[in-house]
Amino acid sequence: MSPRSTAAGAVLLLTVASLASCAEKKQDDSSVASWDLQTPQRLDSTTTELAAVVTRIGCSSGVEGTPQEPKIEYGDTEVTITLRISPRIDDGTCQGTAGVPVTIELDEPLGDRSLVDGECHAGSTAWATTFCENDGVRYRPTSAGAPTP
Repeated sequence: MSPRSTAAGAVLLLTVASLASCAEKKQDDSSVASWDLQTPQRLDSTTTELAAVVTRIGCSSGVEGTPQEPKIEYGDTEVTITLRISPRIDDGTCQGTAGVPVTIELDEPLGDRSLVDGECHAGSTAWATTFCENDGVRYRPTSAGAPTP
């Protein structure tokens, strides 16, 4: 291998490593958040848009932050929505915030599925908090067809 191709390979490797590092920093610049449905609001099988309030889980010295794009997973029985909030704050005081209203667009109608907060799973930061009561279920359709929050 020539010195020229070795140098080019080293530059390429450094560029890829630098881009990966930037992606990690961007992902790490957020805090765990929970969400709940705004009320009043009626959801049904045709729902493709919902209004929510996003709240940072950790102490933030009163900084509400900006919700990031939601991660939405569509399953047979539930739609799981995970939200994070920026900027990341690791050592704030704990005075709480009112939360940040957001509109969440679903790619498909809700159907007969429950809505679940994706941060509310065993082992997560949010799991043992009051944010995850009812296992993070934010909406569950009833067998009679009337939605329950």
